[in-house]
Amino acid sequence: MIKVLLTYNLATLFIKMSILTFYLHFSINWAFWLAVYFVIMVTVGYMVSSAILILYTCCPMHAYWDFTVKLTAHCINLDAAFNTVNILNILTNFTILLLPIWMLRPI
Repeated sequence: MIKVLLTYNLATLFIKMSILTFYLHFSINWAFWLAVYFVIMVTVGYMVSSAILILYTCCPMHAYWDFTVKLTAHCINLDAAFNTVNILNILTNFTILLLPIWMLRPI
């Protein structure tokens, strides 16, 4: 399960970064360039933190897949953590979708 989540996380990160760097090629002014770089920083920040969250959801780490150890292990609330990551993912998707509208507005 961890491999799938990390692969999805990295694939989503690389797709978003490719779209955002594509937007930088069409940068019309300094403010748009700054907005794209801000979205890049936010996206990389929460994707790296969510990857660390996926790796260290339980202490000890093998309690994530070994249910006999899970009784004595300490794990965070996975539903709340994944819902938070999903909300951030939706917000950045929406932001990436709306960024090109800035280029289409009249100057």
